[in-house]
Amino acid sequence: ERLVPRQEAVTLPMGMPREAVSREEYDKVWKMLLGTKELPFTPAPDLDQLWGYYKYGAMDEQALLDQACEYLGKFPCRLEPADYKAKTYTLTKKLEVEGREDEARMWSVICMLRFPKDPDAYYNQGVLLNKMCDAAKFGGAPTMRLPSLDGSGKLVPVEQYCSLFSRSATSYYRRCLKVDPKQRPGYINLIGCLERNEPSGWYEDVQQIAASAVKNGIWYNRWQRPPHFVPTLEAKPWHDPENFLMCRMLEANYDIIRGEYDAYIHRLQNRKDWDDSDTTPGLGDVGGRAGALHDGGLTKSGRWREVPLFTNCTLQR
Repeated sequence: ERLVPRQEAVTLPMGMPREAVSREEYDKVWKMLLGTKELPFTPAPDLDQLWGYYKYGAMDEQALLDQACEYLGKFPCRLEPADYKAKTYTLTKKLEVEGREDEARMWSVICMLRFPKDPDAYYNQGVLLNKMCDAAKFGGAPTMRLPSLDGSGKLVPVEQYCSLFSRSATSYYRRCLKVDPKQRPGYINLIGCLERNEPSGWYEDVQQIAASAVKNGIWYNRWQRPPHFVPTLEAKPWHDPENFLMCRMLEANYDIIRGEYDAYIHRLQNRKDWDDSDTTPGLGDVGGRAGALHDGGLTKSGRWREVPLFTNCTLQR
C-alpha cells in the first residue's frame, strides 16, 4: 500500500477579536503566506513590530490579518479586482509614508498572490525593498537587525543587509517585467538597483535589460536610458522655452510666484515656536522627504533645500 501523507487541519484566526488571537497563531499566518512557492525570494518582516501594531492598532491592522487569512483559506475576493487593487495600493502607500514598510510589503504580497498577472504588486514590493535597502545604506549604522520568521532575528553587517534586500528587489522587478515586458518603471528601477549596488555581472545584465527595453519600445537606444522619456519631444540639445506653455505661464506669473515665496519666507522667519496652530512646512533637504528618497541623487555636492507645494497628490497650504 502507498503511504498517504497526513493532512493536518489549520485553524486561521480570521475575523477573531484581537484578544482571542495568540502570538503563535498570528506568526503562523505570515509563515504560511511567505512560504508560498510562487513568490520570489522575500526577506522576512519584523513580526514583533507587526504583532505590536496588530494588538494595539485599529481596523486597518485587523484587515491585514483577515485578508491574509482569506487568501490562505482560499476564500474568493469580495471586491472587484480594480477596486481591491486600488484599496490595497492606498493602504500600501499610507503605511510607506508612515515608515511601516513591512506591513506595506505584506499588503503587496497578498495582492500579488490574489492577482499574479498584475505587474504593479511586484513593482511596489521592489520599491519598498529598495527603500529599506537605501535607508540602511545611507543611515550610517554599521549593523542592521535582520528579522527572521523563526525567531527574533540577528544583527548583521549593513553590507549583508543591503545585499539581501537589493537582491530581493531585483527579483521582484524582474517578475514585474516577466508579467508585463512593457512596464517602463520596472526597467528604470531594475537598472537603477543594479547600478547602485553593483552585484556580480551587473554591467552585462544592465545591457541585456536595456536591449529588452528598446525591443519593447521603452527607449530608442540602449545607451540612452532616461527615467522620463517623451517620444514626441524633438531630439536637440537646447529648446526654446517659448515653445512650451508651462514655461510661458511661469514667466507670465513670475511676480505672483515671487510674492508667494517672499510671503512664505517672511512667515517662517517670524513664526513663534509656541504657536501650535502654525503648521507652515519648513524647508527640507532634497531627498529627505517621505516617499522621495530617490530625489537625493540630484544633489551630488553641497546642499539643496526645498519646500514642495504639491506632494503625494496633496496641495501643501
